[in-house]
Amino acid sequence: MPEPGKAKLGTPEKINITITSSGSGYSPNPVSSSVSNDGEVSFICSQACWIWTIVDNALTNAFEGETNDYVPCAAGSNGGFTPTDEDETITIVPLAVNSSPPDPLNLKDTVRGTIKVGSGIPGD
Repeated sequence: MPEPGKAKLGTPEKINITITSSGSGYSPNPVSSSVSNDGEVSFICSQACWIWTIVDNALTNAFEGETNDYVPCAAGSNGGFTPTDEDETITIVPLAVNSSPPDPLNLKDTVRGTIKVGSGIPGD
């Protein structure tokens, strides 16, 4: 009889992150989330924005097809974006369209979020 494969321990294959805007900037909800290594991330935005992506304290193209270290998003649903690296944490910083990149070493906690990318299987 075949043995069952390893079960995933709750790391979803698809996640939605809502980006809301207010007079003081943009906010991701949830602030912290997890997605599987081969999963997808969708951003649901109240208005157009650029979502800057940071890994290991450096601006980077964290999703397949991303260029210029940010994901350009229109109002509404955008995605699914697949992470380029496995077992990493992506920091996201949503800012206005045509914004200058944030300083990865001086981020405000109130405007950033994190996405933990991983298998959800201990030891993998």
